[in-house]
Amino acid sequence: MNKFLLVLFGFAACFGIGSVAWKTLGGGDVTSAFAESIDPNVPHPCVGYVGSPDHDFGTMDVNAQGSFTFRISNSGNAPLKLDEGPSSCQCTLADLVDNAIPPGEIGEVELTWTTQEDSGKFAQGVTIWTNDPEEPAIVLRVTGDVQKSIGIAPHELVFPNSTPGEAPTGEFSVYSFMNESMRIARTSDEKSQWIQSIELVSEQELAEQKALAGYRIKVELPADQEAGYFVHEIPIAVISETADGEERRIERLPIRGTVQSSFAVFGRKVRSDGILKLGFLPYRQGAHEELTVVLREADESVEVQSVECPLPWISFSTTRRPSERTEDQVFRVEITIPENAPVGAHYGDGGCLIEIKTNHPRAPVIRLLAEFAVLSPGVRAKLHN
Repeated sequence: MNKFLLVLFGFAACFGIGSVAWKTLGGGDVTSAFAESIDPNVPHPCVGYVGSPDHDFGTMDVNAQGSFTFRISNSGNAPLKLDEGPSSCQCTLADLVDNAIPPGEIGEVELTWTTQEDSGKFAQGVTIWTNDPEEPAIVLRVTGDVQKSIGIAPHELVFPNSTPGEAPTGEFSVYSFMNESMRIARTSDEKSQWIQSIELVSEQELAEQKALAGYRIKVELPADQEAGYFVHEIPIAVISETADGEERRIERLPIRGTVQSSFAVFGRKVRSDGILKLGFLPYRQGAHEELTVVLREADESVEVQSVECPLPWISFSTTRRPSERTEDQVFRVEITIPENAPVGAHYGDGGCLIEIKTNHPRAPVIRLLAEFAVLSPGVRAKLHN
C-alpha cells in the first residue's frame, strides 16, 4: 500500500469547499502537472474512496493537534498519479513514498492540523490533482467543532487598591467541558500554597455553564506584599481520566493589582523618587517649604514623633491635620532654612537626608533627600543682573 503524507497547518475556519471544482481552485489544465497526456483510447486510472472524502472529526480542544487518514483507491487500469493542489489554508504535500497508486491498490493521505484560539465550527480542506481524466481534482475535507476543554472564570482577579498589611482574597471557578472526571490539585509551586480551598460547584451551576465538572478555588494572597504593582500566576494541576490513563495539565490563575504604600508624602517640590528639590537659594533669603505626610491604616495614636537632618540650622515643625479618611492620619511638616544659612551646595551624596520618624508599625522612618544650594552674594548679584 502506497502512503502519502499531507501536512495541514493552521486552523482558521474555512467553509464550503467540499464541492469546489478544479477550475475554481486553480484553473488551467490539471494534466499539465504530469509529464504525460491523457488519451481516452489507452488505459487510465479511476479515483475512488475507501470511506468518504469528508470526515467529521467531532469536538477538539483549543490548541490541540488532530489527524485523519483518507484512503484513496485506484479502480482503473493505469497508475493513479497524485500531486499537491491548492488548499483552503497553508498546506504542503510531503514525504511521498511513491507518487502513483497502481491499479487495484489503495493509497493513504494523512491530514494533520492544530486548532487555534477561536471556538466554534471548523471546516478545513485540501485539493489533490490526479491524472484521472474524469476526476482531475479531488477535495478532502475535515469538519468539526473547536471547544475549550477547560474554562476559567473570571479571566483574572484584579485588586486595584489593596491596603498595606491586607491579605486580598478572591475565588476562581474552573470548569471541564469535555471530561466529567476532572479534579483539581495543588502543585509544589510556592504560590500554589495561596489556595485556601478547592470545592465542587453545584449541579445547578454546572447546568448553567453547560459543563461536565467544576470546582471553586478560593485564594488568599500574602499580607506582607511590598507596596506597588504586582502580577502573580497561581499554578493548579488539572487531572482527568482518559482511555489512555490519567492526564495531568497545568493551568494558571492570573492575579494582578496594587498595594498602597503605608505612607505618602506630598509637596510642591517633592519628586516621586523621594527627592525634595529646593533649588538655588539667594544669599540671606532663606526658604520655607511645607510637606503633607499621610500615614495610612493608622488610628489617632499614630503620629509623627520627630523630624531630623544632619544640618543643625534647618528647623522643622509638625502639625496634625484633619483627614477625609478615618483610617488615615495626616500631618503638615514645615521645613525652614534660615536667612543666615551658610553658603554651600547640597546635592547627590552631599544632599541633606531628612528623616521623619513615626510610631507607625509599617513606616517607622520616612526618608527624603533635600537638594539645594545657598548662593554667595556675588552669585546672587549676577543672577539679578
